[in-house]
Amino acid sequence: MAFRSSSGAILLACLLVLASSASVPKGRKKPANPPARVSEESERDAAEITNSCPEDGFFADAEQCDKYYECRNGEIIEKLCPDGMVFNDYDPLDEKCDLPFNLDCSQRPKLPPTGTKVN
Repeated sequence: MAFRSSSGAILLACLLVLASSASVPKGRKKPANPPARVSEESERDAAEITNSCPEDGFFADAEQCDKYYECRNGEIIEKLCPDGMVFNDYDPLDEKCDLPFNLDCSQRPKLPPTGTKVN
Protein backbone atom coordinates (compact mmCIF):
# COMPACT_ATOMS: atom_id res chain seq x y z
CA MET A 1 0.00 0.00 0.00
CA ALA A 2 2.90 2.38 0.75
CA PHE A 3 4.26 1.67 -2.72
CA ARG A 4 0.97 2.77 -4.23
CA SER A 5 0.97 6.10 -2.32
CA SER A 6 4.54 6.97 -3.27
CA SER A 7 3.86 6.03 -6.89
CA GLY A 8 0.85 8.33 -6.88
CA ALA A 9 2.92 11.18 -5.45
CA ILE A 10 5.59 10.70 -8.11
CA LEU A 11 2.96 10.61 -10.85
CA LEU A 12 1.36 13.79 -9.49
CA ALA A 13 4.74 15.58 -9.40
CA CYS A 14 5.43 14.56 -13.02
CA LEU A 15 2.00 15.78 -14.12
CA LEU A 16 2.54 19.14 -12.38
CA VAL A 17 5.86 19.61 -14.17
CA LEU A 18 4.33 18.70 -17.53
CA ALA A 19 1.33 20.97 -16.95
CA SER A 20 3.49 23.95 -16.04
CA SER A 21 5.74 23.50 -19.07
CA ALA A 22 2.77 23.05 -21.40
CA SER A 23 0.97 26.18 -20.20
CA VAL A 24 2.45 28.49 -22.85
CA PRO A 25 0.04 28.90 -25.80
CA LYS A 26 1.22 27.74 -29.26
CA GLY A 27 3.08 30.41 -31.15
CA ARG A 28 4.10 32.18 -27.96
CA LYS A 29 7.50 31.49 -26.50
CA LYS A 30 7.99 31.59 -22.76
CA PRO A 31 11.05 33.74 -22.08
CA ALA A 32 13.96 32.16 -20.23
CA ASN A 33 13.67 34.94 -17.67
CA PRO A 34 10.12 36.38 -17.50
CA PRO A 35 9.89 40.18 -17.50
CA ALA A 36 10.49 41.70 -14.09
CA ARG A 37 6.99 43.01 -13.59
CA VAL A 38 7.46 42.98 -9.85
CA SER A 39 10.22 45.56 -9.94
CA GLU A 40 8.44 47.65 -12.58
CA GLU A 41 4.64 47.47 -12.58
CA SER A 42 3.90 45.64 -9.36
CA GLU A 43 6.26 47.84 -7.49
CA ARG A 44 3.73 50.56 -7.93
CA ASP A 45 4.03 49.54 -4.35
CA ALA A 46 1.80 47.08 -2.58
CA ALA A 47 0.31 50.04 -0.73
CA GLU A 48 -0.78 51.65 -4.00
CA ILE A 49 -2.42 48.45 -5.23
CA THR A 50 -4.13 47.89 -1.89
CA ASN A 51 -5.51 51.45 -2.03
CA SER A 52 -6.69 51.49 -5.64
CA CYS A 53 -6.71 49.17 -8.63
CA PRO A 54 -4.49 50.38 -11.47
CA GLU A 55 -6.50 48.29 -13.97
CA ASP A 56 -8.32 44.95 -14.11
CA GLY A 57 -5.96 42.01 -13.76
CA PHE A 58 -3.73 40.11 -11.37
CA PHE A 59 -0.78 41.82 -9.70
CA ALA A 60 2.01 40.35 -7.59
CA ASP A 61 2.63 41.56 -4.07
CA ALA A 62 5.88 43.54 -3.91
CA GLU A 63 7.24 41.53 -0.96
CA GLN A 64 5.63 38.09 -0.73
CA CYS A 65 6.04 35.70 -3.67
CA ASP A 66 2.91 33.62 -3.05
CA LYS A 67 0.66 36.65 -2.46
CA TYR A 68 -1.10 38.59 -5.21
CA TYR A 69 -4.05 40.88 -5.84
CA GLU A 70 -6.98 40.60 -8.20
CA CYS A 71 -8.35 43.91 -9.43
CA ARG A 72 -11.84 43.71 -10.89
CA ASN A 73 -14.00 46.76 -11.62
CA GLY A 74 -12.06 48.83 -9.09
CA GLU A 75 -12.38 46.18 -6.35
CA ILE A 76 -9.22 44.72 -4.79
CA ILE A 77 -9.11 41.10 -3.64
CA GLU A 78 -6.01 39.86 -1.80
CA LYS A 79 -5.15 36.23 -2.67
CA LEU A 80 -2.60 33.55 -1.81
CA CYS A 81 -1.33 30.67 -3.89
CA PRO A 82 -1.67 27.16 -2.43
CA ASP A 83 1.17 25.94 -0.20
CA GLY A 84 4.36 25.31 -2.14
CA MET A 85 3.30 27.49 -5.08
CA VAL A 86 4.19 31.09 -6.01
CA PHE A 87 2.37 33.68 -8.11
CA ASN A 88 3.50 33.90 -11.73
CA ASP A 89 3.04 37.51 -12.84
CA TYR A 90 4.07 36.94 -16.48
CA ASP A 91 0.66 38.04 -17.80
CA PRO A 92 -1.63 40.37 -15.79
CA LEU A 93 -4.69 38.76 -17.39
CA ASP A 94 -3.72 35.25 -16.28
CA GLU A 95 -4.27 34.11 -12.67
CA LYS A 96 -1.56 31.50 -12.33
CA CYS A 97 0.21 30.00 -9.35
CA ASP A 98 3.34 28.18 -10.42
CA LEU A 99 6.13 25.99 -9.10
CA PRO A 100 8.88 28.02 -7.39
CA PHE A 101 11.66 26.77 -9.68
CA ASN A 102 9.89 28.37 -12.68
CA LEU A 103 10.22 31.90 -11.26
CA ASP A 104 12.76 34.25 -9.74
CA CYS A 105 11.34 35.38 -6.40
CA SER A 106 14.53 37.02 -5.17
CA GLN A 107 12.83 40.43 -5.29
CA ARG A 108 9.88 39.13 -3.20
CA PRO A 109 11.54 36.92 -0.55
CA LYS A 110 9.08 37.38 2.32
CA LEU A 111 7.36 34.18 3.46
CA PRO A 112 3.70 34.02 4.52
CA PRO A 113 2.85 33.84 8.22
CA THR A 114 2.51 30.29 9.56
CA GLY A 115 -1.04 28.95 9.35
CA THR A 116 -2.10 31.32 6.54
CA LYS A 117 -5.03 29.93 4.56
CA VAL A 118 -5.67 30.23 0.83
CA ASN A 119 -8.64 32.42 -0.19
